[in-house]
Amino acid sequence: MKLRKITFSVMLAVAMMLPAGVAMAAPSVQIQTPVDGTIIRGIASTDFVEDKLDIVFIIDTSGSMGMNRDGPGGITRMEAVQQATLSVLNNFNSSVINVGIVEFSTAGFGGGGSRIVQSLTNDYNAVENAINGLQTGSTTPMGEGINFARQDFADNGRSDAGWIALLLSDGYSNCCIDPIDQATAAANEGITINTYGFGDPDEDLLTEIADLTGGTYLSVDTSNIDNIFDAGIDSEVDLDRVELTDGTDTWLADITSQIGQLWTWESPVSGMVGYPETTFTATAYWSDQSTAEDSVTVYCEGQPPVPEPTTMLLLGSGLMGLAGFGKKRKKK
Repeated sequence: MKLRKITFSVMLAVAMMLPAGVAMAAPSVQIQTPVDGTIIRGIASTDFVEDKLDIVFIIDTSGSMGMNRDGPGGITRMEAVQQATLSVLNNFNSSVINVGIVEFSTAGFGGGGSRIVQSLTNDYNAVENAINGLQTGSTTPMGEGINFARQDFADNGRSDAGWIALLLSDGYSNCCIDPIDQATAAANEGITINTYGFGDPDEDLLTEIADLTGGTYLSVDTSNIDNIFDAGIDSEVDLDRVELTDGTDTWLADITSQIGQLWTWESPVSGMVGYPETTFTATAYWSDQSTAEDSVTVYCEGQPPVPEPTTMLLLGSGLMGLAGFGKKRKKK
Protein backbone atom coordinates (compact mmCIF):
# COMPACT_ATOMS: atom_id res chain seq x y z
CA MET A 1 0.00 0.00 0.00
CA LYS A 2 1.32 3.39 -0.94
CA LEU A 3 1.79 5.86 1.90
CA ARG A 4 0.25 9.20 1.02
CA LYS A 5 0.59 12.53 2.74
CA ILE A 6 -2.52 14.67 2.55
CA THR A 7 -4.45 17.04 4.77
CA PHE A 8 -7.24 16.08 7.12
CA SER A 9 -9.69 18.04 4.97
CA VAL A 10 -9.77 15.26 2.39
CA MET A 11 -9.14 12.27 4.62
CA LEU A 12 -12.57 10.76 4.78
CA ALA A 13 -13.17 11.11 1.07
CA VAL A 14 -10.47 8.47 0.72
CA ALA A 15 -11.26 6.68 3.95
CA MET A 16 -14.77 5.91 2.85
CA MET A 17 -13.55 3.94 -0.14
CA LEU A 18 -14.63 1.04 2.00
CA PRO A 19 -16.12 -2.44 1.68
CA ALA A 20 -19.51 -1.07 2.70
CA GLY A 21 -21.51 2.12 2.47
CA VAL A 22 -23.73 3.14 -0.38
CA ALA A 23 -23.83 0.90 -3.41
CA MET A 24 -24.67 2.28 -6.80
CA ALA A 25 -27.18 0.50 -8.96
CA ALA A 26 -26.54 0.27 -12.69
CA PRO A 27 -26.64 3.69 -14.36
CA SER A 28 -28.90 4.25 -17.32
CA VAL A 29 -29.30 6.59 -20.25
CA GLN A 30 -32.45 6.94 -22.32
CA ILE A 31 -32.94 8.62 -25.68
CA GLN A 32 -36.00 10.61 -26.56
CA THR A 33 -36.79 10.94 -30.23
CA PRO A 34 -36.17 14.48 -31.53
CA VAL A 35 -38.86 17.08 -31.13
CA ASP A 36 -37.67 19.37 -33.90
CA GLY A 37 -35.72 17.13 -36.26
CA THR A 38 -32.31 18.59 -35.33
CA ILE A 39 -32.02 18.01 -31.58
CA ILE A 40 -32.14 14.71 -29.73
CA ARG A 41 -32.99 14.83 -26.04
CA GLY A 42 -32.78 12.24 -23.31
CA ILE A 43 -32.24 11.47 -19.65
CA ALA A 44 -29.44 9.79 -17.72
CA SER A 45 -29.68 8.54 -14.16
CA THR A 46 -27.82 6.83 -11.35
CA ASP A 47 -29.73 5.29 -8.48
CA PHE A 48 -28.39 4.62 -5.01
CA VAL A 49 -29.33 2.06 -2.40
CA GLU A 50 -27.78 2.53 1.03
CA ASP A 51 -26.16 -0.50 2.64
CA LYS A 52 -25.55 -1.01 6.33
CA LEU A 53 -22.24 0.06 7.81
CA ASP A 54 -20.77 -0.28 11.30
CA ILE A 55 -18.01 2.23 12.06
CA VAL A 56 -15.86 2.25 15.20
CA PHE A 57 -13.60 5.23 15.84
CA ILE A 58 -10.44 4.11 17.67
CA ILE A 59 -9.09 7.34 19.15
CA ASP A 60 -5.69 7.88 20.75
CA THR A 61 -6.26 9.63 24.09
CA SER A 62 -2.68 9.43 25.32
CA GLY A 63 -1.01 12.34 27.07
CA SER A 64 0.38 13.88 23.89
CA MET A 65 -3.17 14.38 22.63
CA GLY A 66 -3.47 17.07 25.29
CA MET A 67 -0.81 19.18 23.58
CA ASN A 68 -1.88 22.40 21.95
CA ARG A 69 -2.22 21.88 18.26
CA ASP A 70 -0.93 25.29 17.16
CA GLY A 71 1.18 26.25 20.13
CA PRO A 72 0.23 28.19 23.28
CA GLY A 73 -3.34 29.41 23.32
CA GLY A 74 -4.62 27.07 20.62
CA ILE A 75 -6.97 24.15 20.96
CA THR A 76 -5.53 20.77 21.85
CA ARG A 77 -5.15 17.88 19.45
CA MET A 78 -7.86 16.09 21.43
CA GLU A 79 -10.28 18.98 21.07
CA ALA A 80 -9.60 19.19 17.34
CA VAL A 81 -10.26 15.47 16.88
CA GLN A 82 -13.47 15.79 18.88
CA GLN A 83 -14.66 18.65 16.69
CA ALA A 84 -13.84 16.78 13.51
CA THR A 85 -15.49 13.53 14.63
CA LEU A 86 -18.65 15.37 15.63
CA SER A 87 -18.66 17.12 12.27
CA VAL A 88 -18.56 13.91 10.26
CA LEU A 89 -21.17 12.33 12.52
CA ASN A 90 -23.63 14.90 11.18
CA ASN A 91 -23.14 13.44 7.70
CA PHE A 92 -23.99 9.88 8.69
CA ASN A 93 -27.41 8.34 8.15
CA SER A 94 -28.42 6.78 11.47
CA SER A 95 -30.92 4.50 9.74
CA VAL A 96 -28.10 2.50 8.14
CA ILE A 97 -24.85 3.49 9.91
CA ASN A 98 -24.09 2.50 13.49
CA VAL A 99 -21.19 4.20 15.25
CA GLY A 100 -19.00 3.19 18.19
CA ILE A 101 -16.24 5.02 20.07
CA VAL A 102 -13.13 3.35 21.53
CA GLU A 103 -10.26 5.17 23.23
CA PHE A 104 -6.79 3.88 24.03
CA SER A 105 -4.44 5.18 26.71
CA THR A 106 -3.46 4.24 30.23
CA ALA A 107 -5.46 5.90 32.96
CA GLY A 108 -4.14 9.17 34.30
CA PHE A 109 -4.63 12.90 34.05
CA GLY A 110 -8.39 12.31 34.12
CA GLY A 111 -8.37 9.84 31.25
CA GLY A 112 -10.22 6.57 31.57
CA GLY A 113 -7.68 4.26 29.95
CA SER A 114 -8.41 1.91 27.05
CA ARG A 115 -12.09 1.05 26.80
CA ILE A 116 -15.26 1.05 24.75
CA VAL A 117 -16.60 4.52 25.45
CA GLN A 118 -19.75 3.94 23.41
CA SER A 119 -20.70 0.63 21.87
CA LEU A 120 -22.02 0.51 18.32
CA THR A 121 -25.37 2.28 18.14
CA ASN A 122 -27.56 4.43 15.93
CA ASP A 123 -28.25 6.74 18.88
CA TYR A 124 -26.09 9.61 17.71
CA ASN A 125 -26.85 11.67 20.83
CA ALA A 126 -25.13 8.96 22.87
CA VAL A 127 -22.22 8.93 20.43
CA GLU A 128 -21.91 12.71 20.65
CA ASN A 129 -21.83 12.56 24.45
CA ALA A 130 -19.11 9.91 24.28
CA ILE A 131 -16.99 12.03 21.96
CA ASN A 132 -17.40 15.13 24.10
CA GLY A 133 -16.39 13.19 27.21
CA LEU A 134 -13.00 12.03 25.92
CA GLN A 135 -10.03 13.09 28.04
CA THR A 136 -6.32 12.48 27.66
CA GLY A 137 -4.51 9.91 29.74
CA SER A 138 -0.92 8.68 29.76
CA THR A 139 0.74 6.12 27.43
CA THR A 140 -0.27 4.76 24.00
CA PRO A 141 -1.49 1.13 24.10
CA MET A 142 -2.62 0.97 20.47
CA GLY A 143 -3.13 -2.79 20.55
CA GLU A 144 -5.67 -2.38 23.33
CA GLY A 145 -7.61 0.08 21.21
CA ILE A 146 -7.86 -2.42 18.35
CA ASN A 147 -8.76 -5.20 20.78
CA PHE A 148 -11.65 -3.22 22.27
CA ALA A 149 -12.89 -2.37 18.76
CA ARG A 150 -12.85 -6.08 17.93
CA GLN A 151 -14.92 -6.75 21.02
CA ASP A 152 -17.46 -4.12 20.05
CA PHE A 153 -17.82 -5.55 16.54
CA ALA A 154 -18.16 -9.08 17.95
CA ASP A 155 -20.79 -8.08 20.52
CA ASN A 156 -22.71 -5.38 18.66
CA GLY A 157 -21.74 -5.50 15.00
CA ARG A 158 -24.43 -6.47 12.53
CA SER A 159 -23.84 -9.53 10.39
CA ASP A 160 -25.31 -7.79 7.34
CA ALA A 161 -23.17 -4.64 7.70
CA GLY A 162 -19.65 -3.76 6.65
CA TRP A 163 -17.23 -3.44 9.58
CA ILE A 164 -14.89 -0.46 9.45
CA ALA A 165 -12.53 0.93 12.11
CA LEU A 166 -10.93 4.38 11.83
CA LEU A 167 -7.82 4.53 14.01
CA LEU A 168 -6.31 7.94 14.84
CA SER A 169 -2.97 8.33 16.61
CA ASP A 170 -0.34 11.02 17.12
CA GLY A 171 2.42 8.78 18.47
CA TYR A 172 3.99 5.36 18.93
CA SER A 173 2.47 2.28 20.49
CA ASN A 174 4.43 1.90 23.72
CA CYS A 175 2.42 -0.32 26.01
CA CYS A 176 0.67 -3.57 26.52
CA ILE A 177 -0.55 -5.98 23.81
CA ASP A 178 0.88 -6.19 20.31
CA PRO A 179 -1.10 -4.07 17.81
CA ILE A 180 0.05 -6.23 14.87
CA ASP A 181 -1.40 -9.35 16.49
CA GLN A 182 -4.63 -7.46 17.06
CA ALA A 183 -4.72 -6.17 13.48
CA THR A 184 -4.18 -9.69 12.17
CA ALA A 185 -7.07 -10.94 14.28
CA ALA A 186 -9.22 -8.04 13.10
CA ALA A 187 -8.51 -8.91 9.47
CA ASN A 188 -9.56 -12.50 10.08
CA GLU A 189 -12.81 -11.20 11.56
CA GLY A 190 -13.63 -9.12 8.51
CA ILE A 191 -12.71 -5.74 9.99
CA THR A 192 -11.06 -3.13 7.78
CA ILE A 193 -8.91 -0.60 9.65
CA ASN A 194 -8.04 2.74 8.10
CA THR A 195 -5.29 4.49 10.05
CA TYR A 196 -4.40 8.17 10.40
CA GLY A 197 -1.17 9.58 11.75
CA PHE A 198 -0.51 13.14 12.89
CA GLY A 199 1.94 14.81 15.24
CA ASP A 200 4.80 12.28 15.51
CA PRO A 201 3.18 8.98 14.49
CA ASP A 202 4.72 5.57 13.95
CA GLU A 203 4.00 5.57 10.23
CA ASP A 204 5.49 2.12 9.64
CA LEU A 205 3.21 0.58 12.25
CA LEU A 206 0.11 2.43 11.09
CA THR A 207 0.81 1.45 7.49
CA GLU A 208 1.25 -2.20 8.46
CA ILE A 209 -2.01 -2.22 10.41
CA ALA A 210 -3.86 -0.78 7.43
CA ASP A 211 -2.18 -3.19 5.01
CA LEU A 212 -3.05 -6.21 7.11
CA THR A 213 -6.73 -5.34 7.16
CA GLY A 214 -7.14 -4.04 3.62
CA GLY A 215 -7.31 -0.42 4.75
CA THR A 216 -5.39 2.76 3.98
CA TYR A 217 -2.88 4.74 6.00
CA LEU A 218 -2.89 8.51 5.64
CA SER A 219 -0.33 10.90 7.05
CA VAL A 220 -2.10 14.07 8.07
CA ASP A 221 -1.22 17.74 8.21
CA THR A 222 -1.70 18.64 11.87
CA SER A 223 -2.60 22.22 11.03
CA ASN A 224 -5.81 20.97 9.43
CA ILE A 225 -6.71 18.47 12.11
CA ASP A 226 -9.94 20.33 12.85
CA ASN A 227 -11.11 19.31 9.37
CA ILE A 228 -10.21 15.69 9.94
CA PHE A 229 -13.29 14.29 8.26
CA ASP A 230 -14.89 17.47 6.93
CA ALA A 231 -17.88 16.69 4.68
CA GLY A 232 -15.86 14.27 2.59
CA ILE A 233 -18.06 11.39 3.70
CA ASP A 234 -20.53 12.43 1.01
CA SER A 235 -19.19 11.91 -2.47
CA GLU A 236 -21.37 12.44 -5.49
CA VAL A 237 -21.32 10.64 -8.79
CA ASP A 238 -21.75 13.28 -11.46
CA LEU A 239 -22.53 12.89 -15.11
CA ASP A 240 -19.44 13.90 -17.04
CA ARG A 241 -20.85 13.82 -20.55
CA VAL A 242 -23.18 12.17 -23.03
CA GLU A 243 -21.90 11.35 -26.49
CA LEU A 244 -24.33 10.78 -29.34
CA THR A 245 -23.23 9.00 -32.50
CA ASP A 246 -24.82 7.73 -35.69
CA GLY A 247 -21.85 5.54 -36.57
CA THR A 248 -20.22 8.29 -38.61
CA ASP A 249 -20.37 11.48 -36.59
CA THR A 250 -20.28 12.02 -32.83
CA TRP A 251 -21.90 14.91 -30.97
CA LEU A 252 -21.32 15.97 -27.38
CA ALA A 253 -24.55 16.57 -25.51
CA ASP A 254 -25.23 19.53 -23.26
CA ILE A 255 -26.43 18.73 -19.72
CA THR A 256 -29.49 20.92 -19.34
CA SER A 257 -30.81 20.15 -15.84
CA GLN A 258 -30.49 17.82 -12.86
CA ILE A 259 -32.95 16.56 -10.24
CA GLY A 260 -31.51 14.18 -7.68
CA GLN A 261 -29.46 11.65 -9.61
CA LEU A 262 -31.29 12.30 -12.87
CA TRP A 263 -29.86 14.50 -15.62
CA THR A 264 -31.57 15.69 -18.77
CA TRP A 265 -29.46 16.33 -21.85
CA GLU A 266 -29.80 17.37 -25.45
CA SER A 267 -27.54 17.10 -28.46
CA PRO A 268 -27.77 18.95 -31.76
CA VAL A 269 -27.19 16.63 -34.69
CA SER A 270 -26.70 17.13 -38.41
CA GLY A 271 -27.37 15.12 -41.51
CA MET A 272 -30.60 13.76 -40.12
CA VAL A 273 -33.56 15.64 -41.63
CA GLY A 274 -34.56 14.24 -45.02
CA TYR A 275 -33.17 10.77 -44.45
CA PRO A 276 -35.60 7.84 -44.11
CA GLU A 277 -34.08 6.68 -40.84
CA THR A 278 -31.02 7.12 -38.68
CA THR A 279 -29.93 4.99 -35.72
CA PHE A 280 -28.37 6.95 -32.90
CA THR A 281 -26.45 5.64 -29.93
CA ALA A 282 -26.10 7.64 -26.73
CA THR A 283 -23.34 6.79 -24.27
CA ALA A 284 -23.30 8.40 -20.82
CA TYR A 285 -20.07 8.67 -18.81
CA TRP A 286 -20.08 9.22 -15.03
CA SER A 287 -17.32 10.55 -12.79
CA ASP A 288 -16.77 7.11 -11.19
CA GLN A 289 -15.95 5.64 -14.64
CA SER A 290 -19.32 3.89 -15.00
CA THR A 291 -21.10 4.09 -18.35
CA ALA A 292 -24.50 3.37 -19.86
CA GLU A 293 -25.69 3.14 -23.44
CA ASP A 294 -28.96 3.28 -25.34
CA SER A 295 -29.94 3.50 -28.98
CA VAL A 296 -32.96 4.52 -31.00
CA THR A 297 -33.84 4.56 -34.69
CA VAL A 298 -35.31 7.88 -35.80
CA TYR A 299 -37.47 8.20 -38.90
CA CYS A 300 -36.97 11.60 -40.52
CA GLU A 301 -39.24 11.64 -43.52
CA GLY A 302 -42.00 14.22 -43.57
CA GLN A 303 -42.85 16.04 -40.36
CA PRO A 304 -40.35 16.01 -37.50
CA PRO A 305 -41.11 13.10 -35.18
CA VAL A 306 -42.43 13.52 -31.65
CA PRO A 307 -41.34 11.76 -28.46
CA GLU A 308 -42.68 8.26 -28.06
CA PRO A 309 -45.34 7.98 -25.33
CA THR A 310 -43.37 5.32 -23.47
CA THR A 311 -40.27 7.48 -23.41
CA MET A 312 -42.19 10.45 -22.09
CA LEU A 313 -43.73 8.25 -19.41
CA LEU A 314 -40.28 7.10 -18.32
CA LEU A 315 -39.07 10.67 -18.16
CA GLY A 316 -42.07 11.83 -16.15
CA SER A 317 -41.92 8.98 -13.66
CA GLY A 318 -38.18 9.42 -13.27
CA LEU A 319 -38.52 13.10 -12.51
CA MET A 320 -41.24 12.50 -9.94
CA GLY A 321 -39.44 9.62 -8.31
CA LEU A 322 -36.13 11.38 -8.04
CA ALA A 323 -37.27 14.86 -7.08
CA GLY A 324 -35.57 15.71 -3.83
CA PHE A 325 -33.67 12.42 -3.79
CA GLY A 326 -30.46 12.66 -1.76
CA LYS A 327 -27.08 12.48 -3.42
CA LYS A 328 -25.07 10.80 -0.70
CA ARG A 329 -22.73 8.04 -1.64
CA LYS A 330 -20.40 6.06 0.59
CA LYS A 331 -18.50 3.71 -1.55
CA LYS A 332 -18.96 0.12 -0.71
